[in-house]
Amino acid sequence: MGNILRRALAATVLTASAVGGVLATSVPAAHAAAVINVPGSQPTIQAGIDAASNGDTVEVAPGTYSEHIDFKGKAITVESSEGPDSTTIDGGGTGTVVTFSHNETRATTLRGFTITHASNSGIRASSSSPTIVDNRIVNNNFCGEGGGVYSNFASPRIENNFIAGNTQAGCSGGIGGGGIAVGGSSHAEIIGNQILGNAATQSSGGGITLFASGATVVENNQIVGNRAYNNGAGMWIVNDSPATIAQNLIFDNAGIGVYWLVPLNSVGPQFVNNTVARNNGPALFADGFDHDAQVVNNVLSTVADHAVVCGTFNDTNPPMFSHNIADTSLMPSYTWSGCDPTGTNGNLTADPQFVDPDNHNPGDFHLKAGSPAIDAGDNAAPSLSSFDLDAYPRISDGDSNGSAIVDMGAYELPPVGFTATAVTSTVNPSVPGEAVSLTATVTAASGGTPSGSVQFRDGGSDLGGPIDLAPASTNSAKAGLTTSSLAIGSHTITAIFTPDSSPFLGSTSQPYTQVVQSRPTTTVVTSASNPSTAGGSVSLTATVTAGSGSDFPTGTVQFKDGSTNLGGVQALSPTGTPGRSSATLSTILPVGSHTITAEYTSSSTDFAASTSGPLTQLVDYAVTFTYNTTQIYKVGTNVHIKVQLRDGSGTNVSAATLAVTAQCVVAAGGSCGDAGAVPITAPFVFHQQDKGASFYDYEVHTKGMTPGTYDVVFTAAGDPVQHRAPLLLKK
Repeated sequence: MGNILRRALAATVLTASAVGGVLATSVPAAHAAAVINVPGSQPTIQAGIDAASNGDTVEVAPGTYSEHIDFKGKAITVESSEGPDSTTIDGGGTGTVVTFSHNETRATTLRGFTITHASNSGIRASSSSPTIVDNRIVNNNFCGEGGGVYSNFASPRIENNFIAGNTQAGCSGGIGGGGIAVGGSSHAEIIGNQILGNAATQSSGGGITLFASGATVVENNQIVGNRAYNNGAGMWIVNDSPATIAQNLIFDNAGIGVYWLVPLNSVGPQFVNNTVARNNGPALFADGFDHDAQVVNNVLSTVADHAVVCGTFNDTNPPMFSHNIADTSLMPSYTWSGCDPTGTNGNLTADPQFVDPDNHNPGDFHLKAGSPAIDAGDNAAPSLSSFDLDAYPRISDGDSNGSAIVDMGAYELPPVGFTATAVTSTVNPSVPGEAVSLTATVTAASGGTPSGSVQFRDGGSDLGGPIDLAPASTNSAKAGLTTSSLAIGSHTITAIFTPDSSPFLGSTSQPYTQVVQSRPTTTVVTSASNPSTAGGSVSLTATVTAGSGSDFPTGTVQFKDGSTNLGGVQALSPTGTPGRSSATLSTILPVGSHTITAEYTSSSTDFAASTSGPLTQLVDYAVTFTYNTTQIYKVGTNVHIKVQLRDGSGTNVSAATLAVTAQCVVAAGGSCGDAGAVPITAPFVFHQQDKGASFYDYEVHTKGMTPGTYDVVFTAAGDPVQHRAPLLLKK
């Protein structure tokens, strides 16, 4: 079975013209991209998204994040630093976990998370075209459509995801799609995913639903063990859905493998080089006005019912069958129903001779040598891939008969001695100076364990010399190279295998892109005094920490109060901690609440820019009491609360233009919202005096109060801090 996750892994008739389509392709304006770390720079993933600009990356540390996120139209990458096994976004059983609904483009990327516990689809894309790659989308519930992913008039690229255990709950009907649903005309791409064990318990399309989906591409997926209440346990395709369905492995689904119903004036799907086997129902049920649908180079096998059913709903004309092999375990005469193209256009009725189809964990649907499906396809088939589901070359002379003709189904029989070489790395992206270990794995299709050497290359340049292979399994061997010299940028890494003996054939890997990017940084801003006093200087410090390595970040910091620059840029200086630098600014801020941030700009490509989270800096007045705060007054006495406002130098700044307002009287230490607090909202009376002795006076009438210790809570104009004046009462 192919390793699809290649990291080196009747119906309502609608038409596309009626429902329209969307494929966003605009490219946002470039800017200096920043890396926003969660929870380092921002406490939540959504806060990171909100702080990001187009081109930025929100990098999320391992952990479980209980939230629902919305990309809000931003062309950004949100990715985990350690992958989906260690980083989860948990919807807590409510709503949709991830939303794209503001015209996001392919530049908007979600990568490397476990998405789980949604009550209304794990991921929903509407009127957008995001990239959804390398995620685990598991154990979500849905109502009517799209348990794992729902694409609604959208064109996402859904690639290399593990989509499993998503289940319909809470309602019946809808378009279904336990794993993925594409509803509304689009150019969605569903590429190289594992779609396993999803259930549309009250609708159709256990694995995938295409509902008036337009020219969707479904390619190189494994669609396994899904179930549906109605048609299409593997796939359900209805209305105007002229999809390209190529080179998928569709097996062990609890019902029909693939079902379609094509409306009038729609050409129907292109169904090319798929292997559909061991489903509990027909491999293919083709119905509707599907006489223009193309069924080419497929292996169509079943253990129950007919292998292929051509329905007669609306139209009795079958699809265009060419170079397919069909088989049922019941009897040859039971293979076809409603049509039988056997003996025409290269179509066969015969056992395809799988290697091990009855091993349910998970089964091997490669073709045996001698299979009638070998060299029996059509090299001119539409949408024919250059490589098969195992990434072997698609058209090859696997049986060494001198005829290079494509095989039927998802797998090609490679020639004797054929090898495939693949490259992986231990860390990607990496940062300058970081050790990157590259591994080349050479796998032989036959002949035992390959031996020889591998030459790694970066573009057109050799990386070191040839490295001898070491055995890794009965049919594979590996060679490794560790380098710390890769410069910032994208490196096209290939590995060239040279055998040292027959029967092995040499091979060159597909290009592997190793990205070396600036070290992510985290910027944090702190204050030496908060709150600070009016007119006094406050010292702000920005600390920039590199995400890896011990080198000190270099460059400058711009402090900001809201959107206003505070002074000029401040140069960073190394701290006593490796990988950490800081800059300090002393400034005088007016009375009030200030949102302070620090923007780091690197002077080297080694470090990425970053912006701190906000610091709320409070600036208030100092208060002097000019009444006897220790005197205990009798209940019923009118008590004068007298105060002065002072700045940081101690100067009395009390003035008629600065209003002081009483807010409440409350038991000492309490707040104005407490039960028993007496709200006031009344001004102090300003008294102008000579020689800086001006003051404010508020007369408290204590009649009816009980003995005790109280606070008179008051505020000064623009001062964000509530001040307290003591009031002591006795009988």
